[in-house]
Amino acid sequence: MLYRLLLLMFILPSFAMAATYGTAHIEKKGASYDVSVDYPQFKDPNAQELKANKAIVRFVHSIFDKDLKAFIKDSKSDQKEMDSSLGDSVDISFKVIRFDDRFLSIKFEKESYGAGAAHPDHETICFNYDIKKMRLLKLEDLFNSGTNYLNQLSQYCSKYLYDKFKSSGYVDKESIKDGAGPKKKNFKAFCLDKTELIVIFQEYQVADYAEGSSEVKIPFKDLTGFSYEDIR
Repeated sequence: MLYRLLLLMFILPSFAMAATYGTAHIEKKGASYDVSVDYPQFKDPNAQELKANKAIVRFVHSIFDKDLKAFIKDSKSDQKEMDSSLGDSVDISFKVIRFDDRFLSIKFEKESYGAGAAHPDHETICFNYDIKKMRLLKLEDLFNSGTNYLNQLSQYCSKYLYDKFKSSGYVDKESIKDGAGPKKKNFKAFCLDKTELIVIFQEYQVADYAEGSSEVKIPFKDLTGFSYEDIR
């Protein structure tokens, strides 16, 4: 009986456990700028989760620090005071795709506005983190060495985007060819849940501004050479 129990312990897969998180906030305001940032943090973190919290904070700062420094510099050189509601701004929100004791996948949405601009700019930046290995994940980390993952991602996404825009009555073939072509820069924004790779294309990347950003969800089972351990 004891032998059977021990055998089951080794055979049965261990599943990732959902984790509890709260929202932290950063607010930086000046006479002519406003920076507002929300990001998640583990509640009551253990040692590994505490390191993950710090990694999230570093990542978030990497998204807006340059903007903030530029805003402060501009505000010091600007002789005319401005209402901050009409000035420069950055607003960062987030959506949790996966948050458990193995992996974090967080989609940050950054809205930037420059004083006098016709409209704000938007960018999606993704944070993918391996809790056990305590490192950020790159797209190439998810595939076996030598796998031509860019080609297969390009083919899958290009077909999906073409069909999507064709059904809406407008297709910019050149934008899709360029923006979803097999280049690393085209697949910088991606998230992971337990069954799919989610690729995000920024506004203007595969269509005009009015279309906004586009997402393509690819089941892991459809990806040749996908091999990242314990992702499911």
